[in-house]
Amino acid sequence: MARVHEDSVREEQRQRLLDSAIRAIGRSGFDSVRLRDIAADAGVTTGMIQYYFDSRQAFLVAALEKVGLDQINSWSQIREVETDPWTRLTRLIAACADRNPGIAIERSAAWLEFCACACRHTELREILSAVNQRWREVVLETIQLGCASGVFRPVLDEETITDAIIAMLDGCEMSIGSQAGLVTSDEARAVATQVAEHLLNR
Repeated sequence: MARVHEDSVREEQRQRLLDSAIRAIGRSGFDSVRLRDIAADAGVTTGMIQYYFDSRQAFLVAALEKVGLDQINSWSQIREVETDPWTRLTRLIAACADRNPGIAIERSAAWLEFCACACRHTELREILSAVNQRWREVVLETIQLGCASGVFRPVLDEETITDAIIAMLDGCEMSIGSQAGLVTSDEARAVATQVAEHLLNR
């Protein structure tokens, strides 16, 4: 029993370090972020990071992988509990545009850095590809469910609508993460929902 508790504490600490790394990567970038800044954010020493991870590269790759895995887990939970296609789709859209501006910016910035780093790091490219594929599957499945049940009467084919919604959300992520001021997370959610409703002729 003590071993189980110890393993739980270790995993909790590891996840906390990864969350701190995600925030730091969003602020400073994958290649520029410093371990001591991450340690300071997490309230630990750099030695603690080295205890859990073999190298700086392995640590930062694990952090960006967590960004993708957290997204997949969020989408999977929505898929499991929402049987109504439209409600599920709107919740999937909302999951990409958090209502808390600070969290939305932080998450979008980390996602943008993930995408940028994938151009330079093969191991990240493979992870990013898997995350994007899973995202597309969940959205497409939701649209197909709505079409089959007659809830959606789309003006375009299901694959094209899926790609259009994803491309629109990707653009919103770029604006939010870059803090360019083109669109807020609330505006992104509203616009994406309205466009999806029009394309699906709901």
